[in-house]
Amino acid sequence: MLSGTFIKGIGLGGGLIVAIGAQNAFLLKQGLQGRHVLLCAAVCMACDMLLIGLGVSSVGRLVAGNVALLGLIRVAGALFLLEYGRRAAWSAWRPSGADPLAPGATAAPGAASAPTRRGAAVRTALALSLLNPHVWLDTVVLLGAIGAQQPGAAGRYIFAAGAMSASLLWFSCLGLGARLLAPVFALPHAWRVLDGLIAATMWGIALSLIWP
Repeated sequence: MLSGTFIKGIGLGGGLIVAIGAQNAFLLKQGLQGRHVLLCAAVCMACDMLLIGLGVSSVGRLVAGNVALLGLIRVAGALFLLEYGRRAAWSAWRPSGADPLAPGATAAPGAASAPTRRGAAVRTALALSLLNPHVWLDTVVLLGAIGAQQPGAAGRYIFAAGAMSASLLWFSCLGLGARLLAPVFALPHAWRVLDGLIAATMWGIALSLIWP
């Protein structure tokens, strides 16, 4: 039971964190240029772990005893995941929108260039992690709410540990392996495969929320 909860946390956390966004584009750029990679990855990981823990501890307690609210969150979460998966599937279908470093791609301020000074790099990583509403939605709201549905306090924190592990693994691999992955992810097909896996993960978890 608990091992399944941990895997579910890794699956959902990984699906959300791997999705192409401002944090990933920024860290990938830092890795490609070799500028404060470990420090920026550590900041992103710490922020994610903080927000996931906040979501599971606070949001979980608020909704755990409210059956109607849990049902509403389950439906809202399923709809959100279905839409998230649809966007990932669309990116997989249209590779021109899959590469965050491609000319004309949309990125948050600070993600387009790699700061050369340590302080500037840390401030940018903090801003992209804590001032991005999508990060709060993914970690505090979505992961916190789904974590609240896990059986008992142990289940909630095992789920959170799985989601945190996904964050640790992804940011470590992205930061340390950016230079190695650059030739691979310069190809649109690599982003298409990645987005296809994200879409499948999101849809699978959405169905599990609709039919628990």
